[in-house]
Amino acid sequence: MHKSVNFAADISLTLSFPIASSAGYLASWSMGPMAKEQREITFKNSEVVDALYIFCEKTDRQLPQQGNNTLTFNNDPQVSINLSHDDTAQSSSTFLQNEAAAALILYCKGKGIPVPKRASKWIEVKQNSLALVMTMTT
Repeated sequence: MHKSVNFAADISLTLSFPIASSAGYLASWSMGPMAKEQREITFKNSEVVDALYIFCEKTDRQLPQQGNNTLTFNNDPQVSINLSHDDTAQSSSTFLQNEAAAALILYCKGKGIPVPKRASKWIEVKQNSLALVMTMTT
């Protein structure tokens, strides 16, 4: 005997009940489109600066001295960040999208914020702050 049950989200379950066996039932799944999970973590500018300093310390990269730092976000054609000290060009560093994403992921790990390994990750500028966006297919 077969019984089919349809669920929302294009998932169907077929249960097979053996007539002459007491072994129980057999289940088979047929999956439609997979569900997606998306998470976004928005960081304060002070957290972005901390993340960049931690990243530079781990990668032996020179950074402007700490103090009155200014962050400038650029979103054309991809996200980049300019970190400068006291608005002087001699004391500034620019980080590309992949470097900024790595810095934020490293910062999250240090703060105990979970970041799924198999998720697709990217950064976005959101109202003059930075967001780490993660998408996972479940």
